[in-house]
Amino acid sequence: PYDTLNDFTPIVNIYASPTVLFVGKDSPYRTVAQLVEAAKRDPGMAFASSGNGSSGHFALEIFRRKAGVEVTHVAFRGGAPALQEVMAGRVPATFSTLSGAIGLARDGGLRPLAIGGPERVEVLPGIPTMAEAGFEIPDTSPWYGLIGPKGVPQPIVTRIANDVIAQLRDLAIARRIVDTGGVILAEGPEAFDARIRRELAENAVVAREAGIRVE
Repeated sequence: PYDTLNDFTPIVNIYASPTVLFVGKDSPYRTVAQLVEAAKRDPGMAFASSGNGSSGHFALEIFRRKAGVEVTHVAFRGGAPALQEVMAGRVPATFSTLSGAIGLARDGGLRPLAIGGPERVEVLPGIPTMAEAGFEIPDTSPWYGLIGPKGVPQPIVTRIANDVIAQLRDLAIARRIVDTGGVILAEGPEAFDARIRRELAENAVVAREAGIRVE
């Protein structure tokens, strides 16, 4: 019912939540390489996600091609049930947003193997990126920003963007975002618009190759 590229006005991209590859705390896998080796021995190994077309689903499709493994995507109705199944050991692994799993990771219910984003994150010290683990994949981390309707006057767009970016320089606000699994982006209108266009094009290719369709 809408045209993503033409019916909205990107204003400011606030932060992203890295996609992280998790296994359960009792999992035998402690590295991405070990998980990949197991998946090669057991074609069809299950990986959970928060739903069809979710960021975790896209990360999985990209990862399985990069790693050369055949896996079974198990789509749940939301992140919580997917994480519960991985914690219980009924599903071996999942790609989840860090913000959705940070509490379980801190409590020890989930074991992070690698960060799907371009950099390591402060709240998971010692956890490598997927590239460092030998399986570099494009960043599928979802982001959180402000978008207006088509035709918002430029002075208003600029003022809102500048005000939000100024708030992100507040150490208390920045710390709150980082502690809850976020990575501050603070992208203005032009950079935000470029990101949306780039990611739509990239994800369209992944969706087409993986057969991901609207349900």
